[in-house]
Amino acid sequence: MPIRRGVMGRTSGVPIPLTLNLMGKHFKLREFVVSMVLESEKRPLSKKDGDRIIEVTRALRNEFSECWKIRKGTDHCTGIRRAARMLINLLKQHPIRGRNTEIEDQKRWLEYGRKL
Repeated sequence: MPIRRGVMGRTSGVPIPLTLNLMGKHFKLREFVVSMVLESEKRPLSKKDGDRIIEVTRALRNEFSECWKIRKGTDHCTGIRRAARMLINLLKQHPIRGRNTEIEDQKRWLEYGRKL
């Protein structure tokens, strides 16, 4: 399963904020998260990418601590938590499914659909 469907598909709902002030700079959070997800689909993330992800998630945690202390229902906090969760999931080793496995899954779904 491609990372995009695996990571981003599980976290549907409230969008990640486009931009916010992070580490004293104007930071494009959504663009960063999407680019890291797409990059991780192409190849394993480098140590530099991993360090950058850790830096951003720590900054999110420190600068928007109110979003973690109390489970606020605001869309802004939910979007920030979503971004942090997606970035942390990228650091974990996801098993890459082979193309043959995906084809077999598609065949099973087609057979299931025909039976219905």
